[in-house]
Amino acid sequence: MTDDAAFERLATAVLREAKPEYATLVHTGVNVAGKTVKAPVDGITFVTGANPPRMIAAHHTTCARPDLRSKWLHDPSTVTPRKGGKPTAPPGDVLKTAEIVAAERKRTPLLRATLILTTNQEPPEELVRDTIAAGAERGIDIDIWSVTSLGHFLDNADQGQWLRYKHLGIDQERLSADLLASLSLKSLEIHGPHEEPDAWVSRTLDQAIAAASDDTILFVAAGSGLGKSIACYKQLRRHVHAGGYGLIMPHEIIAAAQTPDEAIDACLRKLHPKVAPDAGSTAQQLCSADHPLLLVVEDINRSGQASLLAEKLSKWSGPLNSDTPAGRPWRLLCPIWPQIIASLGEEARKRIQRLAVIGDAFSPSEGREAVQRRGRTRGKTISDLDADAISDALGHDPLLIALHEPSKAPHPGLVIEEYANAALARIAANRGDYTAADYRLALRALATVLLSRRQISPLWSDITAWLRGQADALAMLRHLVHQANIVRLSSEASDARLLFRHDRVRDHLFADTIAEAIKNESLDDGLLADPYFAEVLGAALNHDGISPSFVDRVRATNPLALFFALRVFREPTTAVHRAVLASIDGWLADPDTHAAKFNHLRWAALAALSETESTDVVAIVWKFGRSDRRAWTASQALFRNGDLAGGLQLCLDVEPGVGAPWRDRQIEHAKNRFGANLRAGVDKLLRQVAVEPNVRVAALRLAGYLADPQLADAIEMSWNSDPAATSHLGDYLWAAAQCCGTDPERLLGPVCDAWATLPTSEKSPSPRDNLAADHVRWAFHKDVPVSAIPYFLKRARFDDLRWPITYMLHGVDHPDAVEFVVRELACRQRRIEGKGGFSPFSHMAPDEWRRRQEEKGRPMSRESRERLLAFWQNQSTEEHLRRQSFRFWAATHMDGDLEILRSVDSSDLLAESALWQRLARADRTAIPALLTKLHGDRHATWWRLARHVWSEPVSLALNEELQRRRTWAATSQTASGDNDRDYVLSEIVMDLLPSEAEPLLLKHWDHLAAQAFFVQAALFLATPRLLAMAKAAIESSSDPAKNFRHITMRYGIKERGRPGITRRSQIEALIPYLGHLDELSIYQFWELCNERGWCDLRRQHFDHRLSDKFRRPSSDEAQAMGSLDQLAANGNWHWIDRWIEDYLESGATLDQVFGVIEKWLVARKTIEAMLVAAASLVQAGRRQDIGLLNIDVEPRDAAAAIRADTEFAVRRRALM
Repeated sequence: MTDDAAFERLATAVLREAKPEYATLVHTGVNVAGKTVKAPVDGITFVTGANPPRMIAAHHTTCARPDLRSKWLHDPSTVTPRKGGKPTAPPGDVLKTAEIVAAERKRTPLLRATLILTTNQEPPEELVRDTIAAGAERGIDIDIWSVTSLGHFLDNADQGQWLRYKHLGIDQERLSADLLASLSLKSLEIHGPHEEPDAWVSRTLDQAIAAASDDTILFVAAGSGLGKSIACYKQLRRHVHAGGYGLIMPHEIIAAAQTPDEAIDACLRKLHPKVAPDAGSTAQQLCSADHPLLLVVEDINRSGQASLLAEKLSKWSGPLNSDTPAGRPWRLLCPIWPQIIASLGEEARKRIQRLAVIGDAFSPSEGREAVQRRGRTRGKTISDLDADAISDALGHDPLLIALHEPSKAPHPGLVIEEYANAALARIAANRGDYTAADYRLALRALATVLLSRRQISPLWSDITAWLRGQADALAMLRHLVHQANIVRLSSEASDARLLFRHDRVRDHLFADTIAEAIKNESLDDGLLADPYFAEVLGAALNHDGISPSFVDRVRATNPLALFFALRVFREPTTAVHRAVLASIDGWLADPDTHAAKFNHLRWAALAALSETESTDVVAIVWKFGRSDRRAWTASQALFRNGDLAGGLQLCLDVEPGVGAPWRDRQIEHAKNRFGANLRAGVDKLLRQVAVEPNVRVAALRLAGYLADPQLADAIEMSWNSDPAATSHLGDYLWAAAQCCGTDPERLLGPVCDAWATLPTSEKSPSPRDNLAADHVRWAFHKDVPVSAIPYFLKRARFDDLRWPITYMLHGVDHPDAVEFVVRELACRQRRIEGKGGFSPFSHMAPDEWRRRQEEKGRPMSRESRERLLAFWQNQSTEEHLRRQSFRFWAATHMDGDLEILRSVDSSDLLAESALWQRLARADRTAIPALLTKLHGDRHATWWRLARHVWSEPVSLALNEELQRRRTWAATSQTASGDNDRDYVLSEIVMDLLPSEAEPLLLKHWDHLAAQAFFVQAALFLATPRLLAMAKAAIESSSDPAKNFRHITMRYGIKERGRPGITRRSQIEALIPYLGHLDELSIYQFWELCNERGWCDLRRQHFDHRLSDKFRRPSSDEAQAMGSLDQLAANGNWHWIDRWIEDYLESGATLDQVFGVIEKWLVARKTIEAMLVAAASLVQAGRRQDIGLLNIDVEPRDAAAAIRADTEFAVRRRALM
């Protein structure tokens, strides 16, 4: 490169990326037009927070190699000019910079200076030595970047390849921060929704997603068309436009990937095929738990394997009951239909419900704004009154509002039809070669071929092949694809897939096509009987012109469609509607319907009823068998339609303290629609003396949810007449606290008095302590009993309940409750101060608030924090109360905290606490104060915060600390050093990039080699030089195994805020030493290999080392069959989902999974084995796998029922 300006821009960009201290270089040598200009230096900056102060200058040159000496070192004072004139050649770059440094040192005597010299040549070694020496004479460090140095960075550094692409046009292979940012924008563009951003409104759902921002995986559960995908896309769009990284991940990638790493890698490769291997791991290294890579799953609902994919994603979040903080550098949002969740096994359903937020239709205000925004995009102003009427008429449905033409009257059942007609009319008018009717026929031709081939998102190349003989239809489809109102292509690539505007638009087209086939008597029997299409068949029955007699045919072949037809029409108004209801009654009256072979069919029907609002639903549900009515979908269907029994069962199944958004949503819906009737029913139940205990408990729980003071009399009467009241005190406490109104003592007094009589113990949690320690407390976290809090505070003055009430209120977000807990803890600290006592509760209580924000996105309310702020900012507040108030206030992070913390005076008793919190919040203005603390930090207490504000000054301080360690180690009798300090310092080194950590360890290895922590750091960083040094240290150790104790913890695996292992080389570095690892460490690395997709490494090096207690079904075929035998023998076939997940995590494919199951079933041939195999198919099977059940098993009738039931379940869930 010989263009001076271009070289300067490239060299400056390289320097800024190569070293953190060069990042702020001001490029003074080029003007705004990009041309070089004369300047004393070509670049300059001062390192923020450096101690001593540091100035960095830069000079760039493209002069020839022979001219470099003059360019850098020319000294005019050594030149004798001709005829007494002055020297004409300017001073060299070193001298020019020396003048600036000398002037600056008059202001800053201790200034440290560095001069960077870049060149597009390779300087001679003599010139390099002379230049370094010339700088040293003037107190300047010289950093020479020759053409090969610049080229090495451009070719081998991730960010260097990005600069190479931007400046030189060479394709990038290594993933860099800029390339990841570019691919994030590209992903947004490719997968952008059809809706115009100007028509989007801010929703409660958006806030719920944002509030759960710390969940590793979040399922956004809402029905079709309720805006869940748009809400996820908006979240991603905001994240990327704010400087974050994110990708939209097609469901095909999720299906093919075994691990998040594989999925991210495949997604990046699809966007940028030339990206280097292991890009998924590199992307995660560029992110962190605080600044994650945000992933949005495109659509699993119509993938044909939604249940399996949902379970796979939920497993990526970690174990259901894991207490391990979520420290992963990625976050995933997955839109999902509630019916998909409902179809899962119990454990998977609970896991996903725990990770879900629930979406619903727009609120009235959101609907009004959406209608008005939609109108503005069409140039039409809509008044609040008209917008309210339109939104209300459309049921506040986001999709219908988005498709509705503002100039037309709103009819919910006609919106999609009108939208499609308008799109066809526009394209017909614009093009003129086909009519709108022609385009509709083309769409029907498309739907016909998709339905007959059981495809819903086919390749465009397949469509052109299938319709090769229909030239006009293909031409019109091409027009429609380009219009993109009804159908579009996923990309411009050869593997592009056909996508519909929305799945409800597609289903409308399918229903229209099926209705025409019904009327023409041309509907294929196989399609009619296919349970996958039950919804669209049910919708087709509501089309005009369908004969009521056809309903009998549906009942005989696909009765599930009848329930979906009811969901559409709700209340009967036509002969077909009445025929549907009659057929449902007849089907349920048939004893054969309730046989085992129709289990999944009946459960699917109940799931459809749980989403249906009709005056006929309650009577229909009660016609199902008793065991079916125990299903939560049955309870939902009943409660959704106002039946008290359904609500009671929901409340009985799940305690108030258990997080269950689906339950809360159902209760809120029922309260809004049937509040008065529900209250009357609960009131009546609670007043009865002779009532089943379970019914009473359920009524108390539902009363608490209704939170209606009008129920106070009934609760009081129940308490007075209930002989077993003390056996469910928690339920009375919940109901009384929520319904007490203005007289809390009346209801809560007797309950609390009974509470106080429960046994107590000083040694372990007693019945008195435990009563409200869990579920009641958690319930109060969610639904704060505002009216009851003053009574609880009053009652806690008495010692008998002081501690139980304190613990119960801890975590309740109400200013009075928070103040009470803080005051109690301050009193505890005063009592034990100076006596050597310790209160674990006092120590850990603020963590409740920290975890709530980090894990659930729910910070302490501003009102509660302001109460605490007033306490700790007031200098006259008692010391212990100030300290506790500060601890609780600081447990939550909010905007504006840093300004408050910076205002704390250095003489304040909270000064150190405030500094600690500033550093934890990455306040770089606190670096000078941190540096002061680090000097002489004997136990490395303050070093723990260094990672939050890592910078060159902190890096230099670490080097100085290690130098002090050398001095200390030289005089100490223990060569291994100080454990506490070394633990922290080595962890800091492990968190650095290898390029920064390696020189540090090399420089100090002479005194670090004997300390196992630093040997582990060298192995973790896994550079060739560090591995060689670690090997020597291990071989020379008298106890090699000490270097591997607690190694997984040291490696930060699954630890929040630490990256853990991200490179294969880190595992490969351990292979020579696996014999020194304990069995738990072997298992944890085995598991990590699975999570990262490094199954070849796991098989070769870890499988045979795994101890028996950690072995999984996937260890070998014999082990797999043995575990299947256990499931069959114990009747635990419903646990097959765990077995399948473990097998898939080991790197196996579904074909291999079902191959083992089939081989096992053929060998066993028992009904118990068939139940296990059937459960595996229901869980993850495809249509092609159904045949594995076709073996002779006795009793044959039972085996046939299992086959029929399983076939329905698989065909209902999977299309392929």
